Amino acid sequence: MGTVKHGVQVAPAHKSGAVLPRVLLVDDTDANLVALESVLDGLGEALVRARSGQEALATLLEKEFAVVLLDVRMPDMDGFEVARLIRQRSKELPIIFISAFEPSRSELEAAYELGAVDFVVKPLIASVLRTKVRVFVDLYRSKQELARRVEERTEALLASERRLAAELESFRCLQQLSTRMIREENPQSLYEQLLDAATSIMRSEYASIQMYYPERGLAGELRLLGFRGFNANAARFWEWVQPASDSTCGIALRTRERVVVTDVETCEFMAGSEDLKTYLETGIRAVQSTPLLSRGGRLLGMISTHWRAPHEPADGELRLLDVLARQAADLIERSHSISEVRRLNDDLERRVRERTASLEEMIRELNTFAYTVAHDLRAPVRAMQTSGHLLLEDFSPQLGELGQDLALRIVRAGDRMDALIRDLLSYSRLSREDVTLAKVDLNSVVRPILQELESQVPAARGQVRAEEPLPEVLGNETMLRQALTNLVSNGLKFVAPGRKPQVIIRAETREGRVRIWVEDNGIGIAKEYHDRLFRVFERFHAGDRYPGTGIGLAIVRRALERMSGSSGVISEQGMGSRFWIELSGPGTKSADDAKS
Repeated sequence: MGTVKHGVQVAPAHKSGAVLPRVLLVDDTDANLVALESVLDGLGEALVRARSGQEALATLLEKEFAVVLLDVRMPDMDGFEVARLIRQRSKELPIIFISAFEPSRSELEAAYELGAVDFVVKPLIASVLRTKVRVFVDLYRSKQELARRVEERTEALLASERRLAAELESFRCLQQLSTRMIREENPQSLYEQLLDAATSIMRSEYASIQMYYPERGLAGELRLLGFRGFNANAARFWEWVQPASDSTCGIALRTRERVVVTDVETCEFMAGSEDLKTYLETGIRAVQSTPLLSRGGRLLGMISTHWRAPHEPADGELRLLDVLARQAADLIERSHSISEVRRLNDDLERRVRERTASLEEMIRELNTFAYTVAHDLRAPVRAMQTSGHLLLEDFSPQLGELGQDLALRIVRAGDRMDALIRDLLSYSRLSREDVTLAKVDLNSVVRPILQELESQVPAARGQVRAEEPLPEVLGNETMLRQALTNLVSNGLKFVAPGRKPQVIIRAETREGRVRIWVEDNGIGIAKEYHDRLFRVFERFHAGDRYPGTGIGLAIVRRALERMSGSSGVISEQGMGSRFWIELSGPGTKSADDAKS
């Protein structure tokens, strides 16, 4: 992200002056001190006099020296004694002994044992002495420079350590914020946490976050979502920010780049504006505003931080702020998505309710119409059946063979039409009636069915048996009896010629559900027809061989749906069929509450 800075001033660097190296001249004679000063003048060092050993020691306690030139023979305290006392304080201070007399061997040994770096005998050779002193002065300067660099480096390392610690704390804060953003569902609470993180990362006294509303005005506007440190007047003034605003937010809104103003009083584009007046009244002297962009580059909002004093944020702080801005943009985008999803869900639910009500009304009308039509059709069908029977019974001889066949066809067509109307009425009734679910004993449902079939189907023509005891289910006894009767009747009907039908009823319980199987040894059903099998008027066999209305299995499916159950089939052509219906067990929910 680009950054535009305004009012940035670079302060001149100040180099602290180094302390001049000092050379301590110790001699009890002023003439000798003057002579030494004349020899050493011009080396760039400060020459300090001491006229006795005591004065030299006192001076060394107050100041630091590069080298000491020490006269050996002095009245109160000779040079060796002074050197011995100096060594108690400093083991490294260079000492050059000076003497007007040729030293004895013992004096030389004593001097070097005290750490002397040289022993010079008068008359002095000026160039030699200057060279020797310059070596120690340069060495002192090098040590000073080294110490300064070490101090600077140490301070830089400490500053870097403090900066890294602050960045680590900021990263920890950002990580915690990311975790909270995943778990927290209240966007306003997250906005408040983003503001706290912004003031912590940028070390600012104020912060604000805004959301972009592109539909407002010609180029959109920013709306204040939350803030830190603003007074009531500032919050009102910046509640909505337009692109024409003279604030950093207005500039950033126009440019889509971060804007940093290090001192609002020196910022040219703010001069004389109401924004500048509000900044100063609020106590703000520096401000930055960072656009919040979606991952696709779309403007979503703005996050700003403000300081009471002129301030230029560090690059590291701005990098961390960019991470925070990404989190804030993701949060706003997520809020937009959630709001849009909720709006769409509300609209979808409204449409579903309206469509459901319309469909329910249409179904009620269709069911009423079907019931009415089916009921009204029974009268002419009965008349047709009655007329056919009368013709066969009373006028059979007069009809002849052809007339008898036609009359018989009329009777059979009437029977089929009557069966179809009855099934239509049953199907319609299943859709209209209120259904109350209760605990039903399958044994009490299956036994009457078997007894009725035994009277209709002799054992020589077929066999139906149940594997008792059968469990209890949550259902409607009437609907359950009708569904099972239809399944068993189909099992007896759809068998190959010459085969004795065998139908078995059994049940199994698993995970609170009861599945009832009706298995037969019939002609079976090809897999491609399974999905269509339970529809109204679906027939897959010739009507003259296997008569029926094509509604029986549709009645089974509708009955199970009204009882909150399900149905299905496992079958292959020529391998028999295994129909199943599934209902809840009696302990699944209270019979008092189980209403469809």
